[in-house]
Amino acid sequence: MNDLSIHEEEKGTSAAIIRGIAARFASMGVNIGGFDAYSTSDVLSGSGLSSSAAFETLVGAIININYNDCRADEAEIAKIGQYAENVYFGKGSGLLDQTVCAYGGFVFIDFLDTDKPYVEKYSFDFEKAGYKADSEKDVFSLRRCPMCRRTAQAVRLSSCVFSSAWLISLGRANVPM
Repeated sequence: MNDLSIHEEEKGTSAAIIRGIAARFASMGVNIGGFDAYSTSDVLSGSGLSSSAAFETLVGAIININYNDCRADEAEIAKIGQYAENVYFGKGSGLLDQTVCAYGGFVFIDFLDTDKPYVEKYSFDFEKAGYKADSEKDVFSLRRCPMCRRTAQAVRLSSCVFSSAWLISLGRANVPM
């Protein structure tokens, strides 16, 4: 990528996210380069299920691995994604979705210090909690909560979307932990 400037015509596109993430890494002194990647998702754009944060984390990880010797940790990858979404993609966002996606799984996040959020990971045994992996569809079928089951089947949950923040927003009472 030779041109890392903001392109107004790209706002709202995956290209804007890629350019924004590359620009942020470059501003950190990382000598970036190109890559070929293919991604697909069944999550609808703008559905509120962290699709942009998941994509930002993917692109951030690709650049971090290939050009930054994995020096950026999860918190930095999340901030880079947020920057790309806010500045290049043109959508204001907080840091929650990006942080959950970067860390993966179930996490507790305290944003008292937004420059350095406190993150604590939790292990979770899906089978023990009554969830079963549906290998045919590669989603989790939630046996105890009809709303959760329908939603999970509809969006083919990724580990990013199936996060503690998302589960809590559905209501803890419906999701045994």
